[in-house]
Amino acid sequence: MSESPVLARLKRLVPDAIENITEELGEVRVTVESGHLKRVMGRLLNDEILGAAVLSDLIAIAPGVHRRHFELLYALAWPEWQYRLLVKVVLRAPANRIDTVTGIWPCADWLEREVWDLYGIGFDGHPDLRRILLPEGFEGHPLRDDESRREDTTGAVEIGE
Repeated sequence: MSESPVLARLKRLVPDAIENITEELGEVRVTVESGHLKRVMGRLLNDEILGAAVLSDLIAIAPGVHRRHFELLYALAWPEWQYRLLVKVVLRAPANRIDTVTGIWPCADWLEREVWDLYGIGFDGHPDLRRILLPEGFEGHPLRDDESRREDTTGAVEIGE
């Protein structure tokens, strides 16, 4: 993996916050501990060397019923460097909560609401955490892959299992 100016600067700004750096399918992923996320994101917003980072997406991954955690991927871009970086955070059950980054990137408001609506991941300090895609009154979070949703009380067997 070739080191970009963005990655080199990140290592210099917050070396204690970086758990792992990997490259998958041409995308660089930096894993940070959830308690360091706001500090890392705050340092990347308007760095005097890198310039302004743009939060372009927030992706939640529910690895499955046997792995009791979620992963969040924050997609950041530096247009002037033509560089994109994924900041990965692993959320361990049962908490499945993390601090909001809406104070750093206001655009995170709707991205975090979408993740909460579909996966039930809480964002502490979010100014308006409510449904955004599903109707009010909808119970649960449809993309959450909990064991309780997998239990079949009818005794039927799914084909392919």
